[in-house]
Amino acid sequence: MNEIEQLRKQIPSFKCKPGCHDCCGPVVFSKWEWDQVVDKRMATNINCPYIGENGCDIYEHRPIVCRMFGVVKKMQCPHRCGPHKLLTEKKESEIMNKYHLLFATRAGQTDCLRATAISSGGIFKRK
Repeated sequence: MNEIEQLRKQIPSFKCKPGCHDCCGPVVFSKWEWDQVVDKRMATNINCPYIGENGCDIYEHRPIVCRMFGVVKKMQCPHRCGPHKLLTEKKESEIMNKYHLLFATRAGQTDCLRATAISSGGIFKRK
C-alpha cells in the first residue's frame, strides 16, 4: 500500500443518505488526483460532473476534499450523516499536511493543492 492509500485509510467512512448528492458541488482536483481519473469530465452546472445514477462514478479516485466531507467539524453533512466520531482538528491537520507534502513531492512543486485548499473552505493548515 502506498503512502497516499495509507493516509486515505485514516479518514473514516460512513453511509450517506440514499440518493443524496448535497455535498457534490464543483470540486477542484490537485494535478495528481486529476491524473488518476481516466474519464475526464467538466462541470456544466454547480453539480459535480461525476455524480452518477449509483453515486460517485470515480469514488475510488475522488479528491481529498470529497473524502473529508462529513468527517471534519468544518464540513459536516447537512443531514447529520457521518462517522460515529468526527476527526479531531489535530488529526485532520496531520492528514492534510502529510497529503499536501506527498502531492507536492510527486508533482515537484510546493503549492499544487492551493486551489483545492481554497475550494474546500480552507481545511489545509500550512505551517
